[in-house]
Amino acid sequence: DEETGGISTSRRLASEGDKKGAIAHLREHLEEDPDDADAWMELGKLLCETGNTAEGYKAINEARKRY
Repeated sequence: DEETGGISTSRRLASEGDKKGAIAHLREHLEEDPDDADAWMELGKLLCETGNTAEGYKAINEARKRY
């Protein structure tokens, strides 16, 4: 999971129905590596899927700054 910046674990959690856990996992990763654009994008996607679009768009914008 280190190679994917937490994305593989978060995708597994989300696919198992634990989107809150997936979001928490990505946030933990981003605390350690705030420049991980892919993790920001994945976080934004999950936030939007769970109805938190305003925060999701902010995360997507964070990703765009880092690409």
